[in-house]
Parts: sequence; C-alpha cells; structure tokens
Amino acid sequence: MLGLLGNVVYQLCFVFGLANTRASTASVLLAGTPIVTAVLSVAIGHEKLSKRVWTGVIIACTGIVLVVGAGSGTGGGQEKVLGDVLMIAATIAWAVYSVGSRDLIRHYGAVAVTAWSLWAGTAGMVVIGLPDVLSAGVLSLSLKTWFAVSYAGALSVGVAYVLWSYGVRHLGNTRTATYSNLVPVIAVIVAWSWLGERPGAGQLLGATIIILGVMLAQRKDRTPVPAAPRAPLS
Repeated sequence: MLGLLGNVVYQLCFVFGLANTRASTASVLLAGTPIVTAVLSVAIGHEKLSKRVWTGVIIACTGIVLVVGAGSGTGGGQEKVLGDVLMIAATIAWAVYSVGSRDLIRHYGAVAVTAWSLWAGTAGMVVIGLPDVLSAGVLSLSLKTWFAVSYAGALSVGVAYVLWSYGVRHLGNTRTATYSNLVPVIAVIVAWSWLGERPGAGQLLGATIIILGVMLAQRKDRTPVPAAPRAPLS
C-alpha cells in the first residue's frame, strides 16, 4: 500500500500537477510537506507538537493559499488551479508515505523498504502507463528525452528514495522532511534561469511565508541547562 501511495499516487499527482502549473509554484507548494508530516506524526503518536509548531502550521498554510492565488492570476486560470491542487495532493501523499514507512524502515532498513515499495509502485505504474508508453513511439525518442527519463528514474526516484528513507530512519519523520525546504529555493532559481519563469511578487511573498512557517514549526526548543548545585557553606 505504501508503494502504491508513494510511487503511483504521489508520482501521478506530482507529474500532472507540474504539467498544469509553474515549476516554481510546484516547488513552493511541496514545501508544505514538513508541516503535513508533523501533523500526521502527532496524529499517530510519533511526535508531540507545541503551540509554536501549530503557529508555524497556520503560517505555512497561509503562504500556500497565497501562492495558489498568485499563481492562478499569472495566466492559465482553472488549469493552474488544478495543477496547484494536484501538487497539494502530492504533498499529502508523500507525507503519509514518509510517516507510514518509518517503523518499517527502522525494522528492515532503508534499502529494503525502498526496493519493495518501488516494486509495488512499478507494477501499478506499468498497468496505468503502458498504453501511453506503447503509443509514444519510444524508439523515436531523442537522446535528450532518454537522458531525462533515466535521470528521473535512477536519481530522482531510486537514489533519492533511498536517501530519504535513510534520513527517516536516523533523523525521524519531521527532521527529514525539513530538508525539503531547500527545494523551493533551488527550483525557483533554476526555473527562472532555465525556463524563464519570473516569480511574481505574490508568489515570492507566499514562498517566504511558507518557509518562515516551516522554520518556525521545525525549530527545536532550547532546553535550559540546570545550574550546578552550590556547595553548602561550611
């Protein structure tokens, strides 16, 4: 079930969402993953959240709403809104996958869980995607296209999933998910330079709010160091 969720539901929502919205907007919406992961971890008893964390949740959700609203106003109308909604669904699916796989990863290891989940996901994707693959004329695809597909499969899925599972095992759900905050920053820069996607003021503001909310939610409270007991006066 986790393999179908993390490798079929997530991938379909991600790909179709990316096809219907801006790459920079998609990356920013994925920044909500740590928030969803933290909430799910609390719901099943993995972690406990303080008032500060809940404040960060509200702030990040406000930023997501702003990003979606600003993105829908950059052209594309309902198509972009659909893409944004699919990206949010992908965020939820990946968070459930991360939280649900924690105990399995700790018991069986990162590579084993990644391998089995990818096998299950591969079976699902073959059933869904085989008709499109057969009609795509794979033998006529360019070398650039094959490189992109190989990169996505070997690195973005294979290696990245193993590294993510390793992080979940040794750092926990929330701390691992926090590292996904680097995605929007890098993706906005790459989309701007490679695709010419200039982020609007509303999207930049929303991105800033999301990242600030996530940082607030994930920041650890400092535990005060107890003072050393004073020696009794003689």
